[in-house]
Amino acid sequence: ICSYESARMVKSAHITQGEKYLKGVLYHVGWTVVHSNSLRFSEFYERIVGKGSSKQKAFIVVAYKVLRIIYQVLQKNIQI
Repeated sequence: ICSYESARMVKSAHITQGEKYLKGVLYHVGWTVVHSNSLRFSEFYERIVGKGSSKQKAFIVVAYKVLRIIYQVLQKNIQI
């Protein structure tokens, strides 16, 4: 279990909100991009795992990074 502390308040780092199926899809997206030929995401994953996080949490962090990139592409209406 991962947690963080700030101003004497301890918060859990678990993902508790959101659609359960979407969270599952995001986990698989994280796994896929880490195991692809993209060095950007693979190195990001290795850096997170190197800091002591579990591999499962690292996949989720990578997936949310991909989600933020997708959101920016859609928001700025970028043509791919």
